[in-house]
Amino acid sequence: MNGNEIKIIYDVDVVTSLNLGNDTACIGTFDGMHLGHQELLNKTYIFGDKKYTVVTFIDLPQKTLNDTHYQFLTTNSMKETLINNYRASSIVYFNFLNIRNDDPKTFCTTLYEKYGIKKIVVGNDFRFGKDRSGDISFLIEYFGEKNVLIVSKKKVIGMEVSSSLIREYLSNGEIKTVNMLLGRPYCIEGEVIKGDGLGQKIGFPTANLKIDKNYRIPKKGVYSVKIQIGNLSEIYFGMMNIGVRPTVSNEETIVTEVNIFDFNDNIYDSNLIVDVISFIREEVKFNNLKELKHQLYIDKETSIKKLNSVH
Repeated sequence: MNGNEIKIIYDVDVVTSLNLGNDTACIGTFDGMHLGHQELLNKTYIFGDKKYTVVTFIDLPQKTLNDTHYQFLTTNSMKETLINNYRASSIVYFNFLNIRNDDPKTFCTTLYEKYGIKKIVVGNDFRFGKDRSGDISFLIEYFGEKNVLIVSKKKVIGMEVSSSLIREYLSNGEIKTVNMLLGRPYCIEGEVIKGDGLGQKIGFPTANLKIDKNYRIPKKGVYSVKIQIGNLSEIYFGMMNIGVRPTVSNEETIVTEVNIFDFNDNIYDSNLIVDVISFIREEVKFNNLKELKHQLYIDKETSIKKLNSVH
């Protein structure tokens, strides 16, 4: 863990150069902060003699370029916490809209002259600049061969780790594989809002989560989860349902609700951080509430077994 507070900088159109306190940077979107990203950060820490900057974007370039409905795997606040754990000195956020038409030389000059960056670490498929015209060869030409470190793709059980691969497994509810590629549990963050109170009536009170619409959530179904409430240090066990609640509702809106085991406090407006541990079952329409309640007891037992088996 990094005991120092990470410095957060938002790139703005000013001439003044900024002293980051180091001359080494790694560049990327870092969406998901998976094992490949973690290796990149570890190698940058060594390459930069224990001081380095992460250069990334406020919004994902994919959202701007390809798909306005493109959803992220990690909020910026979660990303900052994780990057801080990998001992980065600072994060520089660029607004992709402001630099999308910059040629590769302009971008490199901004890093060099404005931020004092002289050494660069990137993945082996890194492209940058207008129309992705800049590549590793350009970086080497600009910064010098000794000052550019290329990191190969991380492989896990024969698979190249990538954010797109994680999205695919997440969409299929294959949480075990997702968590293996991340090197940690997939995390969902949201504010607790009022629901219809039905869970309370059948003995399974739920915290309904208001989640950013740009956040990628797993496929519909029931999951075993670990929960942190606000800034409290205690970790709770629970189960989460993602779906349209077909037994009790005809709505098509997807709802994310969490049942925290052995907990019944009022936590409206609190922020929940939910680690998704395992997929329990598909969402099912039951004939009545009695059948639903019976299944929820089974789900709880299954969840507890799954959670107890995770160390």
